[in-house]
Amino acid sequence: MANGEEQIDVQAENEQHAVGLAQRAARILHNLPFMNFPAIPPNEGRFDLGHLDRDFHVLVHNANAVLAEQLAVLGELEFNIHREDNQAEERPVIGGMERIAVGLIDELRNMIGHLVRQRDEMRQLVMQRGLFDPLFGQWDELLEVWGVRNFTRESGKVKNPRSLETTVVDYLTNILNGVPAEAHTLPLPLLFKIYVDLYKKNKLLILYKEWSRIDRFQRILNWKMKRMTIHELFNGLISKGYLIERVLFEDLKRWILDGTKARGVELYDCALSIGTFLLDHGSLNLPGEIFRYCQKLLGWLPVKRQLRQQKLFELNYWLMKYYMNNCSFVEAVHISTFTDALIDKLESNGDIETLNFVQIQAQCASLWFVLGQYNSSMNFCLKALKTAYDKGTHIAAQVELLCITSKILVFKRHFNLALRTVRFALAIVLSHPELEGLLCSVLCEYGDCLLNSDHVEMAVQVMAKMVQKHFGTDSLHDGQAMYEYGRAVYHLLYDNYAGYRTNREKYVQLRSRCEKYSKKALEICQAKLGKEHYQLLNAEELQALILVKSALRNENIQQALLNEAMEIHLRALNRYCSFDSENANCAKTYDYLGYTFRWSRSPEVSEEMFEKALAIKKIVYGANDHETALTMISLAYLYLKDMNRPREALVLFKKCLEIGKFISLISCLKNFCTLILGQR
Repeated sequence: MANGEEQIDVQAENEQHAVGLAQRAARILHNLPFMNFPAIPPNEGRFDLGHLDRDFHVLVHNANAVLAEQLAVLGELEFNIHREDNQAEERPVIGGMERIAVGLIDELRNMIGHLVRQRDEMRQLVMQRGLFDPLFGQWDELLEVWGVRNFTRESGKVKNPRSLETTVVDYLTNILNGVPAEAHTLPLPLLFKIYVDLYKKNKLLILYKEWSRIDRFQRILNWKMKRMTIHELFNGLISKGYLIERVLFEDLKRWILDGTKARGVELYDCALSIGTFLLDHGSLNLPGEIFRYCQKLLGWLPVKRQLRQQKLFELNYWLMKYYMNNCSFVEAVHISTFTDALIDKLESNGDIETLNFVQIQAQCASLWFVLGQYNSSMNFCLKALKTAYDKGTHIAAQVELLCITSKILVFKRHFNLALRTVRFALAIVLSHPELEGLLCSVLCEYGDCLLNSDHVEMAVQVMAKMVQKHFGTDSLHDGQAMYEYGRAVYHLLYDNYAGYRTNREKYVQLRSRCEKYSKKALEICQAKLGKEHYQLLNAEELQALILVKSALRNENIQQALLNEAMEIHLRALNRYCSFDSENANCAKTYDYLGYTFRWSRSPEVSEEMFEKALAIKKIVYGANDHETALTMISLAYLYLKDMNRPREALVLFKKCLEIGKFISLISCLKNFCTLILGQR
């Protein structure tokens, strides 16, 4: 009797335990994700990726987390079932509840296998992209929990137990030698995120192989809202010694010369986009070769005459930009002259209905401004403004036109209007993510406008925003940003010194920053640019100005530093005179030389330099301009302090006062006219 009661108690206890196991397994099955997705057989339905059109990292991370939890429960259930199986002969049969639990456990095991297969499908797509182990999360925890168990069971018996790691590795070895084709048909944001993670994980070789094909790289370039990130990754490959530029060019060249490929608009647009990207990145040679191939492709295009002419203007715009970046100003001037003549001819013939010249006219204005021919630059700028007013233009051309317009307005001393213009350009760029590549250039124009309008402290803050390595560390754009920041700090230190006379600590800190960034900018420009490049000349001249200030603080090495500064300025002067002997750049350098010779105790030579600068400024700016007055003041100080010629100094000072009154009168008249017109 006692044995019967004890048997009933054991049976009740086992039945309750089996019911608990069944309920727990049922809850797990109910909460198991991906239940509605069919399994993906290997090599079948490879392009049906609708259910994978999500973030790989979240999916696989969650899959691993769920697997770790489910496998831990499964291990406990297996242990209990095996223990109950071993005790089956020693206890009575409890009925159908245990069989239900075993069935549910087998179903759970099948569902886990299904989840593993789907997880492996996701991992398969990115296995060779360097994102396998460290990024997907909880992989190590999963292996630790799983141990040597295996999810393939038959009739509740473990057969050939193997670790999950070995199973997955065996499964992946079949596809290890090739990336699945569907990986390149993934949504662009997802594919781009994979590339960024490759870069962050320092798997640059894989990224280099992926971007070495024109078709794949072209697809990435189509996402213009991430253009700055592409530049950063591209610069990282170059800095590590990968010849990605040359490889892309050779692949593009094979495409162009391949007789089996159609030489249509798509190939032309592809070549042009690659060339423009390399040009924006700072490449000095390959964009020119690509643009020359574009000229050939343009001649082969079976398109209408109007479309061909519009593409010709677009290509000439990029060619002019390329020649300017390489200091090939003769070729750039030739394109500018040809373009101007062609536009005049088309206008006289009435063939300009669908053509838009704003972008190339704005680039012509930029060319002449760089050459110091401000009046010619203003003429092209006015033409571009008229075209934009009559016909409109796309957003990028609007930004470029606004920037060159602000330069012209600064030249004409309309500072408030110039600031409004460049701020409008900045607002356009900030409101359109696809224009982020123009942010650095617009900030540069904004800072330069602030400098010229005596908002020096604000200019320093704006220039500091540029030094954010937008194009990657030690890129050419990085060097240009450092130069602009160093130049702004120099103006803050020495042209507005009164505000820092009482704050020695802040002054020393700013001087250190100025020297640091100017030196780094010079190093980058020397590494990236040719010896005669005007951007390198600008960086060298800034360094020469800093050398002069350093020389004044140290008498022991004063003359050596002054001599070095003079050599730099003379080399820059020779280059500027090769453009044109009467341009603003020459006048600026003559001013620098006059200042340097004055501190070298050569007042006669200094006087000669200032007089040459004054003569050029009267031609470029006019006799009653602010810039002309600045050189007069420098010459007057030389007469008064170093040459004992106070009468001549007094004449120049009076002339400067007259210019100041003249400028103030003109400003008052403009304000008065604006007020009257506003009332009408």
